[in-house]
Amino acid sequence: MLTTDGVATVSGDAIGALRGLAQGGNDNMTVTLNGDSAIAGATLSGDSSTSLMDLTQGGDDVLTVKIEGQYADAVSSVYGDAPIMAGHSHGGNDILNGGVGRDFMYGDGGIYEPATRGSITGGSDTLNGGAGDDWMWGGGNSDFFAFTDFDQGNKAVGSTAAEHDLIDVQDYGFADWAALSSLISDNASGDAVIHLSGNDSITLDGIHAANLHPTDFII
Repeated sequence: MLTTDGVATVSGDAIGALRGLAQGGNDNMTVTLNGDSAIAGATLSGDSSTSLMDLTQGGDDVLTVKIEGQYADAVSSVYGDAPIMAGHSHGGNDILNGGVGRDFMYGDGGIYEPATRGSITGGSDTLNGGAGDDWMWGGGNSDFFAFTDFDQGNKAVGSTAAEHDLIDVQDYGFADWAALSSLISDNASGDAVIHLSGNDSITLDGIHAANLHPTDFII
């Protein structure tokens, strides 16, 4: 799908809510936005553009945003399953690929309304924000975040604005930079690995641990 101005809304299975025992299909969707337009944008949802409810199961979807244009001003919101997950719904194992603009990416849903504590389960999702200033939330289950455009103040190709990306680790409760930095080391390929917990880590492609500083994080 190609959109130039305005906001496109695309969903894999339904515009409205999926209810009951509904199950989403395995969809592959790509939206191309006009990066030269300040009002170009898109919302992609793997299953429903509103919500998964009851005992619904999301499909295993691939959602991709592409930007055409010089300035990459377009904004996208990408949900692996739906903006709202409610009841006893289950997320699929989705792959989310952002463009060079500003992407807001959710592996499963943006808002959770469980019937009981723990009644909603997320899928094992892969989130790749690409270039630009991105926000990514994996949701429940074990997710993979691809950091391939971590920029420490250089200028992106074709951009007139200096970049300095930040990694927000506030939810992990680190007391200070010293506590966090003690858990950062290089892997066999020389890429910095941030060991956030026993289950969570971030690998920064092409960045060495020695080159990371407190100003690269929100602690």
